[in-house]
Amino acid sequence: KNYRCIVNGNSPLCAVHEAVFGMGCFWEPSERMRKVDGVLDTVVGYAGGSLGGGRPIQPPTYDEVCYGDAWVESVMVAYDDEVISYEKLLESFWEVQKPREGERQYQSIIFPFDHMQFEAAQKWVNDGNASGRKRASDGLPISVVDIEYNSKSRNSIADRSDGVLFYQAEEYHQEFWKKWRLRIAIAVFLISTSVDLSIVNASLESQSQWKIGTLT
Repeated sequence: KNYRCIVNGNSPLCAVHEAVFGMGCFWEPSERMRKVDGVLDTVVGYAGGSLGGGRPIQPPTYDEVCYGDAWVESVMVAYDDEVISYEKLLESFWEVQKPREGERQYQSIIFPFDHMQFEAAQKWVNDGNASGRKRASDGLPISVVDIEYNSKSRNSIADRSDGVLFYQAEEYHQEFWKKWRLRIAIAVFLISTSVDLSIVNASLESQSQWKIGTLT
């Protein structure tokens, strides 16, 4: 197999294939995609900003993505195609995405890596549109899904992709909810500890006042 590598933090991640999707705000979808059988890991970043133009001089920042109209919050998925096919991965993308219509940053977009992915994505979208497919959970129509493919762009991480220019987002965006769950757990622990200490202090103070009262 043709193994490629993407980078998550300082550790290279080698996988069979990669796929990139615009799925709305990338925090939650990236975590849910990581739980799909056959998915090895996910990296959040920005894609789509190069279509119709040349390669950017430098990677976009989160502020540029938020206040611009070119880049899309995206999730790069590393997956083993012996466990899950690209077509099955499209189904997972469809179920977990949370797009916002009218906002480029949060659009639902498939960014094929190569012509094979492009053809598979095109067939998947066309078949869905032909049948009027809607997501069972909330009635989201498949017509919201776009495909953006540029055979001349290159991948900024592995530099082996034909069709995706993808820049990894800032470190604080990676595994965002995992980090925040830990912080929340620590905060809850500290708050609960503080409450317990205040009860103990109040009890000690009450006992001290009682002893003083009995002595007088």
